[in-house]
Amino acid sequence: MSEKKLPFVSVIISTRNEQNNIGRCLDSILKTEYPKDKFEVVVVDGSTDDTAKIVERYPVRLIKNIGGGAALARNIGIRNAKGSIVALVDADTTVHPNWLIELVKCFGTDKRIMSVGGQNITPPDSSEFCSLAGKVYSSFLGGGGTRFGKVGGDICETYHNPGCNVALKRETFDIVGPYTESIIPVGEDLEMDARIREHGYKLLYTPKSIVYHRRKDGMKNFLKQSYVYGAVRGRLTKMHWNLFNIFLVIPSMAIISFPIALLVAFFYPVFGYVTLTALILYLLVCFLSALKQTNGVKNIITMVAMYMGHHLCYGLGFLKGMFTG
Repeated sequence: MSEKKLPFVSVIISTRNEQNNIGRCLDSILKTEYPKDKFEVVVVDGSTDDTAKIVERYPVRLIKNIGGGAALARNIGIRNAKGSIVALVDADTTVHPNWLIELVKCFGTDKRIMSVGGQNITPPDSSEFCSLAGKVYSSFLGGGGTRFGKVGGDICETYHNPGCNVALKRETFDIVGPYTESIIPVGEDLEMDARIREHGYKLLYTPKSIVYHRRKDGMKNFLKQSYVYGAVRGRLTKMHWNLFNIFLVIPSMAIISFPIALLVAFFYPVFGYVTLTALILYLLVCFLSALKQTNGVKNIITMVAMYMGHHLCYGLGFLKGMFTG
């Protein structure tokens, strides 16, 4: 695609108390290889810290957002966008120089493509724990084949493009409607993608578009995020059954089955041996997955604990989302 034919793009960043990250994010976006006269940056900020003061130093548009979650902020940004393509990134990301051009190029391959997304990779300067978290999310054992942690691979059709690295045609929102603002704190991007597919349109993944996404540091934050992800996925699965993924139900099934198996084992001891064998096999799989992705006794033990905690919290969250909303 020649430079003259490139569409005008509105890059939208929704922020809330991101004073430690927004500068790096904006610096990287303004260095993108996309022609400078072909894109704008719109920051929708609802912060109580110095995020807005930092944003004001840059040649970008700043819109104040009094309240609400990411969905509301993104809708405000889209309503004020000038571009025919809307690109979304999170404030805690930095983008690769070819991030935007690689997203935009993919729209020319099929008129039914409404959304193009890329990789979100753990930054190389992350803490040891955050690096392990990135490996958990990108593994099949930790992600269950979900799109969030996908790295590498080929250009292909997908069911979801996370809001930290995605571009959408502006007309998408006229066809399927805005982001659902009642979905908080996360998950509005997944629900939007479900509606896009229900309307018969496509989503594309390209590994050539890369953002570096900072992970939550510390086990407590990691487990809390796992629980939130599970709760959102459970709630959205009720709303859109095309989001059902059997691998994401397994943690919840295990949580329900384990106490039942122990109760049955009280009367039929053979079930106790079966349950113990299943638990040992599970620990072995976690250990082998950790061994494959990291080294050092401390990291392996930490990663096994992260797998177990992630599955437990995600499973509990999924049950809450499914049955209580």
